[in-house]
Amino acid sequence: MKLSEAPINVELSIEQIKGKASVVKHLAALGLTKGSEIALLSNQHGAVVLVVKESRLAMDKTMSSNIEVKQK
Repeated sequence: MKLSEAPINVELSIEQIKGKASVVKHLAALGLTKGSEIALLSNQHGAVVLVVKESRLAMDKTMSSNIEVKQK
């Protein structure tokens, strides 16, 4: 499922990140890579706030729609 469609307060694992290489590299620098464990804190019409490695990260619907996740 897409990150923008994921349930709140559930442990998730990143399956795939789609997009330009520069965007994927930037997200990797923030700790978002395949297999990373994250949790979704908020979802406002696709704009999300998530926890990754003890940090909070916000992203818009366009970016969150390009991240595929699964429940742990």
